[in-house]
Amino acid sequence: MPIFANVAWAHHPKLETLPTHSYGHNLGDYLLWDWRLDVCIILLIGSLVYTLGWLRLRRQGHLRLASRKRLVFYQSGLLSITLALISPIDALVDVLFFVHMLQHELLIFLIPPLLLAGQPLLFCLWGLPASLRLKLGGMFAFRHPIRRTLTFLTTPIVAFLVSVFVLWGWHHPIAYNLALKNELAHDLEHVSFFLAFLLYWWPLIGSPPQRSRLPTNVKRGFYLVVSAIQTALLGGLITFANDVLYPHYLTIPRIVNWAVLTDQQFGGAIMWLPGPIIYGLAALLTMKDE
Repeated sequence: MPIFANVAWAHHPKLETLPTHSYGHNLGDYLLWDWRLDVCIILLIGSLVYTLGWLRLRRQGHLRLASRKRLVFYQSGLLSITLALISPIDALVDVLFFVHMLQHELLIFLIPPLLLAGQPLLFCLWGLPASLRLKLGGMFAFRHPIRRTLTFLTTPIVAFLVSVFVLWGWHHPIAYNLALKNELAHDLEHVSFFLAFLLYWWPLIGSPPQRSRLPTNVKRGFYLVVSAIQTALLGGLITFANDVLYPHYLTIPRIVNWAVLTDQQFGGAIMWLPGPIIYGLAALLTMKDE
């Protein structure tokens, strides 16, 4: 099935790049944790500020609001970020396409809904000093430009289109190979995936200051079905392509006994098959009695 096979950018000569990480050519060389200082600091601050806010609200008697379940959701989201960006996964993406797809699945399917379920803005605001909390909290007042911008971006159609643009855009071979060649571009890819799908999941889950923008089961189901279709379509295009779409992997030694095309097909299948399943599980979890 010659999907993507004959387009010009599938064999662009400028796409021959080197990995962003400097490792050896054996699998064991990539099974190392990369404790990036910037990521570790952000995760540590995010964890401490949220936990402090959670404890403050519990001490004030808001036990139902500051539930243990919300704390577990949020901290699980941070642990998932650690897994995606610090564990050997982030090194292996340079040499194995299917691992890169696993990383993308974490960034779009797991981390955003976990963090949103923990209601991060609310608890992080309460983790700040009172003066700073009042100042920043005012930015989320109903008529403030930041709140109005957030309201617009979490409109279901806008959030959906942003997520589609980011997902498909970064899987274009030129953008994909740029992310592997340039560490700044790779970081931008991660941030854009995270933010785009934070917006995508927000109308579905609802997290202060925004309520769910999909009030009925029909709307929630339609939102998820359409998303599952477009994700499966992208995964299918990658899986059934007759040629290697990402020439980066042709320029580096293989650390496993897999052909580059086989690796690509497996990675496409990871997006093609689990994606709709995850959306289906999300449908089951978000459906309500009406």
